[in-house]
Amino acid sequence: MGEAKIAATQKVPDKAQAMLQRQKRALRVNNEHYFRIHPELRTMVAAFTSALLRDKPDDVHLYAEQFFTDPELAHSLGLYGWSRPVTPEPEPEEEEEEYDDDELNPEVAGTTDFDPVELESMLIDMFKEADADGSGSLDTAEFTKLMATANLGLSRAEVDMLLAEVDENTDGTISYSEFVPLAVEVVQVMMIKKRYEEYEEDVKEEYRDAAAMIINLSDAEVQETLAKAASNLQTGGSMSKAQVKALLKQPTFGLSKQQVNSAVAAITFGADGTVDAAQLGPKLYDILLNTVATALQVQNLGHTGEMLEGVFAQYDKDNTGFVDVKIFKDALLRSFGFLSRVQVNALLADASAPYNAEGQIGWREYMPKLATLINAAGDPAAIQERAEMAARAEFQPVELMGDVDRADFEGKLKHLFTEADEDGNGYLDAFEFRRCLGQSSDLGLSAADVSYLQEEADADGDGMISYEEFVTIAYDALANLSREKAIMQAMNSADGY
Repeated sequence: MGEAKIAATQKVPDKAQAMLQRQKRALRVNNEHYFRIHPELRTMVAAFTSALLRDKPDDVHLYAEQFFTDPELAHSLGLYGWSRPVTPEPEPEEEEEEYDDDELNPEVAGTTDFDPVELESMLIDMFKEADADGSGSLDTAEFTKLMATANLGLSRAEVDMLLAEVDENTDGTISYSEFVPLAVEVVQVMMIKKRYEEYEEDVKEEYRDAAAMIINLSDAEVQETLAKAASNLQTGGSMSKAQVKALLKQPTFGLSKQQVNSAVAAITFGADGTVDAAQLGPKLYDILLNTVATALQVQNLGHTGEMLEGVFAQYDKDNTGFVDVKIFKDALLRSFGFLSRVQVNALLADASAPYNAEGQIGWREYMPKLATLINAAGDPAAIQERAEMAARAEFQPVELMGDVDRADFEGKLKHLFTEADEDGNGYLDAFEFRRCLGQSSDLGLSAADVSYLQEEADADGDGMISYEEFVTIAYDALANLSREKAIMQAMNSADGY
């Protein structure tokens, strides 16, 4: 059986389909890179839309050409050099010098840290385990169960939407090649979270120390201030949300309006809308520390932090620090085009994600971790890993081929072997083996391929290859050679991705 036949058993698409898939994959990767390093595009598109609605030109194409080729466009939009403006660094205060930006906000790698073969083996195991009926693809029930096992917090509607997104050929099932990009994203996010957790507590502690210096009050002093305020109200020690907010606005605490709102949101009020000051007292100092520490960390998140602040502030009109989860997901998908639905849900399926009693997520409190995870998901190395694994997945792994055409193939090999074994001793020496495979135009093997197969087949190293030795490894070895060649061609055609 020739290389073309072997490739066919692996369900490799025809040449036109393979080329299209490579082009689509390369385009997606390039788009991810481009949009991340060119945030000015959002400003340009918004400005063009406004101008278009204002001027209502007859020839839109000509208008667009003149608009975007205007040499003064960048300056008119406040952009210089078509690169992201550098955020000016604030003058460091003397007591803050030890809190280095790199130490407190280290970058997290977005790759899985597995080599391609190891990662592929893991993905194959995941796929085979999910494919309960052994059909070679995942039906709706199998896919839904897999998503539940992954613990991504997806609703049934979101699972259905995700199924429609990844089912590229719309046959109602998920093939291995469709499964891999999704699975790699999940594994990457899991690894990103793990890396973040390795330093998360240390970073939080550093910011809490800084917050303690800013508040400049002890736990006892905070409790005493709260007790006095409650006593003056003469309400039996109970305080309403408005009264607690008024207390925290006092210059004594030095909190901004935003920090006051965040602190109040972290307090649990009773059904009557009040909280007992005596019960709140022991918790208030810790709440204030976390609130100020989070505010300090948010200020240190760079461009991603600024984007998150701007996005969620639109929905959080009362500045509570909380938004509905659906709004949260939709906002992330719209604002960060390189994030997929799977990645967004994986980011939110986190035990440390802060939720209030109404099920809303504390976006401001979650921002430090969220910004780090988003940056890691957009890491160019992570993008390249996803593209490389998607390229490999276009060619069905040997482990998923089963025994397709194995009998026919082994019959052909036996015929070739018998013809080459001129002395009829049941063995092929090195010369006979090379002639056996090299002269078969159907197999289309190079001299290097033949040498590789000879080394693999000669298990005992005696220089003589029996039919049993050869047939044991031939099918898988030839199939793997064919697959690796196809993968390398696809990778080269996609310019390295």
